[in-house]
Amino acid sequence: MTDAAFVLASSAATWLVLVATILLVSLRSGAASAGLVSAYAVSLWLIHWPGGAIYLLPWFPGVDEQVVAAGFQQSAYAIVAFGVGSLVLGPLLMTVVPTTRATARGGAATAYSRAYLGLGLACYVAMGAVVGRVPTLTALVSTGWNLLIVGLGLSCWQAWHRGRNVQLLGWLAAAACLPFLTILGQGYLTYGSAAALAVLTLVASFYRPRWRILLAALLVVYAAFSLYVTYMRDRETIRGVVWSDQPAMARVGQLVATLSTLEGFDPTNDQHLALLDDRLNQNRLDGAAVEYLDSGLADFARGDTLGQAAAALVPRVLWPDKPVAAGSPGIVSQYTGIHFDPNTSVGIGHVMEFYINFGTSGVVLGFVVLGLVLSVVDRAAADRLRARDWAGFTVWFLPGFNLLQVGGSLVELTASVGAALLTALLVNAVLGHLLAHDVSTRAARVVPPRLRPVGVPRG
Repeated sequence: MTDAAFVLASSAATWLVLVATILLVSLRSGAASAGLVSAYAVSLWLIHWPGGAIYLLPWFPGVDEQVVAAGFQQSAYAIVAFGVGSLVLGPLLMTVVPTTRATARGGAATAYSRAYLGLGLACYVAMGAVVGRVPTLTALVSTGWNLLIVGLGLSCWQAWHRGRNVQLLGWLAAAACLPFLTILGQGYLTYGSAAALAVLTLVASFYRPRWRILLAALLVVYAAFSLYVTYMRDRETIRGVVWSDQPAMARVGQLVATLSTLEGFDPTNDQHLALLDDRLNQNRLDGAAVEYLDSGLADFARGDTLGQAAAALVPRVLWPDKPVAAGSPGIVSQYTGIHFDPNTSVGIGHVMEFYINFGTSGVVLGFVVLGLVLSVVDRAAADRLRARDWAGFTVWFLPGFNLLQVGGSLVELTASVGAALLTALLVNAVLGHLLAHDVSTRAARVVPPRLRPVGVPRG
C-alpha cells in the first residue's frame, strides 16, 4: 500500500467512526438536539468522504491521488475536532454556564408554522425582484426564504406529537421537494438539498422508532446520489432553460424530462464516480492548498479571512463601503494556483479556509470552535422547541441553519447568520403583535352569560 493509499484509508475510516458517533450521540433518546449538529456533520461528510473514498476503489482511475489524500487528511482532522467541540466542549459549557430556561408559550402552533411557510414562499418568489438592488434588503429576503424550512420543521413536529402520521409523511414529502424548488428557481441543487437535510435531521431528533430512521436514511442517501448524478448529467440543459428566463412550464417540463430518465447511482459506473470526483470532492481543492502553501508559493493568511468574516456581520446599510464581498473563487485561486472560469461557482469550504490561515492547527482549532458553537445553538433550539416556544425556536434554529454552509466561505456564513437573526427577530415581533391583537379581539367578542342572583328562581 502506498503512503497516499494509507492516508486515504485511515481518513475514510476516521470519518465513518466520527460521523457515526456524532449521529448516535446527537440523535440518541433523550438528547437535546434540533438536528443541527447532525446536519453539519452529514453536510461535511457529503463533500469530503465520497470524493476521498472512491480513490480506494481498484476500478476507479482517479487522478492526483496524492493531492486528494492530503485534503482528505485535513478533513479527517476537521471532523475529529468538530466531534470534540460538539460532543464534549459544547455540552460541558452548557452545564457550567448558567443559561436561561426556555419558557413555555404554548398555543398558536399552527399560526406560527403557517406564517413561516407563507413568508418563506413569499421571500423565495421575491428574491428575483430584489437581489442586488438594496444589499441589506437582499440579505434579509434571501435569508427569509429559509423560514420555509422552519415552517416545515414545526409542521412535522406538530403532526408527530398529534399522532397524525399521514400528515407527517405529507410534510416530509414537501421537504423532499425543496431541491426541485431551487432547481426550478435558480438552477442549483445544493441549496434545496441543504434545506431538506435540515428538516430531515430535525425530524430524526424526535421521531421513534430509531430503526425506521436508519432505514429511511439509507434510502435517502441512495436517492440523493441518484438525483445528483442525474442532475449533473443534465445540468447545463437545465440551467440553460432556467437562466434564460423561460416560463415556469418550460422549466417544469425540463425537470420532468430529467427525472423521467433518472439514473440509479452505480458505484461501478466510472461516469458516476467521475461526477462525484468532479463536484463532491472538496479534498482536491483542500489538498491543492496544502501543497501550494507548503511549497512556499503563497503566504498563510494568518487570520485575514477571519477578520473579514467578523466584518461581514455589520449590515452594509450601516457600512456602505464595507470592503467585504461574498464568494470565494478569487481566494481559492490565490491559495491553490488554480484558475477557474468566471462563470463557475467555486466554494472555498471551511476546511480550506481554516487551513490557509494557520495550517493544520487552524483546522483543528476552527472546527473545535464551530462544533462548540453549533452544539450550543442546537441545544438552545431544542429546548425551546420542547417548551413549545415557537418564536424562541426560530431565533435559534434559523441562524443555526445558516451555520451549515460547509462548502462556502466564513464571510458568507457570518453574513447570513447575522441576517437570519435579524430576520427572525423582526418576523417574530410582527407575528407576536398580530397574534396578540387577534387574541384580544376574540376575547372582546365573547359575550358573558347573563347572571341571575343566587336563590332567585327562573321566572
